Amino acid sequence: MMKTLSTWKWLVFVGTALIIGGIFCLLNPFYSYMKLVGYSGILFLINGIFLLFVSATAYISNIERNWMWTESVLHFVFGCFLLLNPLFTFFIYSYVIAIWVILLGSIKIIAALSLRSKLTGWQSVLLIGAGLMVFGLIILFHKLEKAQNLTDLIGLFGLMMGVLYLIDAIRYRKWKETLDMML
Repeated sequence: MMKTLSTWKWLVFVGTALIIGGIFCLLNPFYSYMKLVGYSGILFLINGIFLLFVSATAYISNIERNWMWTESVLHFVFGCFLLLNPLFTFFIYSYVIAIWVILLGSIKIIAALSLRSKLTGWQSVLLIGAGLMVFGLIILFHKLEKAQNLTDLIGLFGLMMGVLYLIDAIRYRKWKETLDMML
């Protein structure tokens, strides 16, 4: 029998990674921008594979699995775009990230609303989706004059989402229902 890692432990892992990434972006903005542009495509592809793995192995409903597959496809498409167009991506990175975050937030909001009768804690998924939407709109419509402005926003957002994930991990630690849509 294969032992799986529970959702709250994944939330702790993801939350901690977001906080570390947020601090790194705030402490060294230009270097962070260069690395974000370089590694985002790889990270999106890895996240897409991870979501496919979780959706295939977790005991979740078919509708939740379909939403996770949709999110996985989004990560694959943007990951391929970023990997196949590195120089172009460097110049339009803020727009690419803004569109990706807005679409991801939209998926999470729609998934939370459609799963509210089946998923305990759907409000957290909704809150994460709304946070993503607001962050994406700020990046899209806020005039970012320097790469540092984008990395400052990403750093603050990473800290905010990391703390939210850690709080949710503590809240849902004892729940038997999965909250895999939060990842």
